[in-house]
Parts: sequence; C-alpha cells; structure tokens
Amino acid sequence: MAGTPSSPPKDGMMRKSKFVYEAETDGYRCPQGQLLAYATTDRNGYRHYRSDPAICRDCPLLASCTTNTKAIRTITRHVWADARQRTDAHRLTPGARRSTNAERRRSNAPLPTPSSCTATAMPASEVKSASHASACWPPQPRTSRRSQWRGPKHQSPAWRKPRHPSSSPTKQV
Repeated sequence: MAGTPSSPPKDGMMRKSKFVYEAETDGYRCPQGQLLAYATTDRNGYRHYRSDPAICRDCPLLASCTTNTKAIRTITRHVWADARQRTDAHRLTPGARRSTNAERRRSNAPLPTPSSCTATAMPASEVKSASHASACWPPQPRTSRRSQWRGPKHQSPAWRKPRHPSSSPTKQV
C-alpha cells in the first residue's frame, strides 16, 4: 500500500535513514542541514514531520528527496519509536543475549505427550516432574465446537431468529 508509514521509498529516492532525528528540537535534519519540523500526529500514532517548501524548492537534492509538486518532504515516526530503540539496544547487549539463549534452551524441553497423561490420580512416585503433572492433571473438560463462544460477528441478528409458524404473517391473495 503506497503512502503508508512502512512503505519503502521509490527507486532513486532518499531513504528515511539519511535524515537524523533530533530529540531536543523534536524534528529531523535532512542531509543538507534543514530541519523538518513536527506538523501533526495521525490517529495511528505516527508523528508527521514536514519540510519547509520555501527552502526545499532551491535544494540540489530535491529530485532525490521528494516527488511532491509543492516541494514538501514528510517523514513519519511512531510515538513509541524511542521505546523501541531502547529495547532493541538492550536486546543486542551480551547479557540480554545470554538470557535469551537460556530461555530458548529451557523452552525446548520436551512436553508431555497425551499418552503419558492419565485421567486417574497418579501416585507421587509416578510423577516425573512438576511440569509434567501441571500439564496433565487435572484433565481439561471437553467442549464441543458449538459450545465455544465465537463472538458477536458469528451470532445471528434477532430478526433472523425463526418464528413460531402461527405468528408468521400470511399472504392474502
């Protein structure tokens, strides 16, 4: 979908990564040093930063920056972009990598199979581990597919409910 905040630039056009975000001015700096100031925030949480067309009309990089006829370049940034950058920076630290690798090793432990679970109480001597017992006991109640709630989208409206045959209107000829 063209024009969305996540769409890549067209061939030959300058990427968003060429612009530098400045938190103190809450704006982006273009490669020519001009500031793209904050303009608005849309309902999806993206802040829009726009260039000054009076400055950009005479820019030597205009052809590779924007195809806008008014010479305005817009860059979007999500309101949670700072939090995402902090999370990504932490995720790449050696301590976080060790922690993530340890969690992966633990999550690859074998799960109990349905054949090893019984519907009767198991003596403590037969319980292999706490994870096995909690996964198998108590047994989950069986529910049919029809008894599961599927939400209002799947419920028929009140006007579609069947009527009693005697209350239905009859055609008079």
